[in-house]
Amino acid sequence: MNGTVSLVSVHGKYLSAQPDGRAEWNRNVASTWEYFHVEQRHYGKIALKGAHGMYMSAQPDGSVEINRREAPPCGWEEFTVEERGNNVVCLKSSHGKYLSAQQDGRAQWNRDHAPRGGWEDIQIVQQNTGQRESIEIFEDVPSKPAEMIEDSNKKAAKIAFGFGIFLMMPGLPLLIIGSTSTSEDRLAILVPGAAMFGIGAFLGVIASFALISSRAKSYVETGKRPSGRKYPKPPAIEVLEKVEGKPVRFRINDPPSSSSAWVGIYPSSTPDNEHGEEGVRWNWLKKIDLSNATFPEKPEGRWSIRVFSDSGLDMYGRLDFDILPKKERWWEE
Repeated sequence: MNGTVSLVSVHGKYLSAQPDGRAEWNRNVASTWEYFHVEQRHYGKIALKGAHGMYMSAQPDGSVEINRREAPPCGWEEFTVEERGNNVVCLKSSHGKYLSAQQDGRAQWNRDHAPRGGWEDIQIVQQNTGQRESIEIFEDVPSKPAEMIEDSNKKAAKIAFGFGIFLMMPGLPLLIIGSTSTSEDRLAILVPGAAMFGIGAFLGVIASFALISSRAKSYVETGKRPSGRKYPKPPAIEVLEKVEGKPVRFRINDPPSSSSAWVGIYPSSTPDNEHGEEGVRWNWLKKIDLSNATFPEKPEGRWSIRVFSDSGLDMYGRLDFDILPKKERWWEE
């Protein structure tokens, strides 16, 4: 049980997280709302985050809610995993109750026991959502024909420019000689010279515009100036260490220049304005070592480091990551 999963009941239905925080166990197929992100916790426990960024919780009255912004250690959002084999598990809440799927589609945390084959058995289906820690584009395959066409256009423009110069070189002398000559055959010299020079100049101008336009487009797309230097990159936040029980170490490259810029560490679903205490949840950039900065240890789960350009909440950069447990669990690949 790792990454993104779906939960299937013994009735063959998928559990879904509704936008209003309700849990419904009545879906025939798994799509976005039926995906849950697994966060590993201590002693074989996990937390489940729904598609809307909220954690599942077990209420004392047996109801299931998927509306918690955070999942603190030992809270109602942590569940003990009991393995049954063949990707079947049971989940027990902090109240000592098992999660069960009712025939009418309700989900309940109200069972004292979980007999094999009962409504408390949950089939785990691993989902491959295609998500990554950050957006990384290594190669845009569909653009290759466009790149080939662009290269072909550049080549044609260079050939046209060269041919234009080739025509202008003999055309200009003929044009000069014909325009200054007083002989009867001056037109025989002037007309070919003017034609060659005019066509060559036209080709040269058109080809020059095409090449300049192509270079300007390349600068915009690649971020390079004519000198070959790249435009300033957005800040690169690198997490150097993210293990449970140890400080979170990170590096900030290309930081904002403002003296009031700051950085905070957040549970990934927490709003920017919930930045907590200075030194624990946030720091001024001018007060930390940007190449080897730290935050105090955080519980395992999904977190984000966010850089702000001033004393307000103007986002400059963000990186989401998982704080990993010290020891691998049975559900990790």
